[in-house]
Amino acid sequence: YNKRFVECEDKWVAFQLHEDSTSAYGFIYIDEDAGLTFNLEGKYKLTPEGKLQAEKTSGSNIKMRLEPNNVKVAIIPESMYTVFQVDTVPDWLRYYQTNLNSVARLYKWGFMYNGWDMCDKALEYLLKAQAIDPNYPDLAVEIAYSYNCLNQY
Repeated sequence: YNKRFVECEDKWVAFQLHEDSTSAYGFIYIDEDAGLTFNLEGKYKLTPEGKLQAEKTSGSNIKMRLEPNNVKVAIIPESMYTVFQVDTVPDWLRYYQTNLNSVARLYKWGFMYNGWDMCDKALEYLLKAQAIDPNYPDLAVEIAYSYNCLNQY
């Protein structure tokens, strides 16, 4: 449990176990309108024998908007996907990942990451946007913000 929410875009994550040895797991992604979002997939627990046991939530779709903070989660390794009963990429994610390389989307992601103080990640998106359309409104300002944040004046 060493990753912040903002470090887990498009990742399966597990929250720390509670005192009763149970917790939640799900997928973190960015909703273009709502921002950082957690899609609850189920609960997991440690059995008295120390074995991990996961139970998918069925019949409901619970999404929680996440504010960048210092809550730590664990990224679920691919080797555990069968235990958690998840696919590498959830089927529903395709509805949120349209126009992946549009200038508007790249700019918006860069803007969000700058706001979350992850300026190096923001710059990745912003420089891709610049390669497509260097005159996109406010793009130069966001790029400058990233470089200033990284002390690369």
